[in-house]
Amino acid sequence: MPEPLLYPVAGSPSIVAESTGLTALLRRCSGADIIAVDLEANGFHAYAPKLCAVQLALHEEGHTVIAIVDPLAFDATPLTQLFDATGPIKVLHDLSYDARLLKDAGIALGNVHDTAVCARFLGENATGLASLLKARFDIELGKALQRHDWASRPFTDKHIGYLAGDVAYLLDLNHLLRQAATAKGIVEEVDIETEHRLRAAAASNGPAKPPHSRIKGYGKLSLVQQGVLREIVLTRDHLAQEADVPLGDISPNALLLEFARRQPAGARAVRGICGRKRSAARHANAWSAAVDRGVAAGPPPKEELDLAAPKTIPREERKARKVLESRVQAWRQEAAKKREVDRQVILPGHCLGPTVSALYDCGGELSELRRALEQVSGFGACRIARYDESLLALTQPPPTPPETAT
Repeated sequence: MPEPLLYPVAGSPSIVAESTGLTALLRRCSGADIIAVDLEANGFHAYAPKLCAVQLALHEEGHTVIAIVDPLAFDATPLTQLFDATGPIKVLHDLSYDARLLKDAGIALGNVHDTAVCARFLGENATGLASLLKARFDIELGKALQRHDWASRPFTDKHIGYLAGDVAYLLDLNHLLRQAATAKGIVEEVDIETEHRLRAAAASNGPAKPPHSRIKGYGKLSLVQQGVLREIVLTRDHLAQEADVPLGDISPNALLLEFARRQPAGARAVRGICGRKRSAARHANAWSAAVDRGVAAGPPPKEELDLAAPKTIPREERKARKVLESRVQAWRQEAAKKREVDRQVILPGHCLGPTVSALYDCGGELSELRRALEQVSGFGACRIARYDESLLALTQPPPTPPETAT
């Protein structure tokens, strides 16, 4: 039977569309221990998504109170004083995209609970907010506005209802999930994973693989075809930025790859490849010119080829790492069974590769293994303390069975 809500929603959401209203809201929220947060952007309708709505919910006098901030109407960066690590706990669902969106808007985020992470570590298969609310409270969230252009104004009652729904029950959901995580003894692991995702979302990454090399099928192209694809991808980026639309609205990746493979000569040949994809066919002249530039330029620059090239690992090392990985996987499964928790609690999937590397590089030394694991984002001190020796044992060769007497 579904759980009853702890805090029913009180009245209609308030709309904050000017700075004095935001100041009052920040004063009101600063006295709360915990608030719910959700964001909306226009990512389905623009080249670069921007923050278009900020939904907040807090508990007051036994009810949930909701406010919707319009960051397009005024400067919303003062939200940092509420959203950063010094403010109250912020409850979000699947924080990664929201954290990047806030970073791009100049708003820091810290001190977070992520209900999606908690649900996943509790072993939930369906961790979407709609699925969790349906299962816990028998509440249905509408999906009709998932692809709405949230940069458009004004907000209608329908828009406001949709925006409010994403935070109205988030605090109660967090309460139930944290209770369950406490009962399982996994709160520390949940919080470590949440911090990892927060850091990853806010990180400024080093040199990234060139965009053209991330298209599926790139590795099967010749060097000249790779150079052509490079020019085509740069052209698509320019066209999308100029029109302020998502890249996919200009052309799908698969079509760009086909241009690089076949290297059509002239706009007519390009249109023949485009077929019914009219949005791409409109830019036939641009694609044709990009193909010509790519053929003339030849292979991509060496530095880009080096970034795109897969890391080569000697055969013996690959074999040793594969053995270690299978041992870690088996250990992870057994440890999860013993603790009666999900495997992600024992070792998150993103930690598997770095953990194998730490084991391979530690030389059988516990102190070296600990130092290496400290550098694995999301592994955490609690796992080092609990599992360091059992992990080190995985580096030892399996015992030779004794000879049987004849």
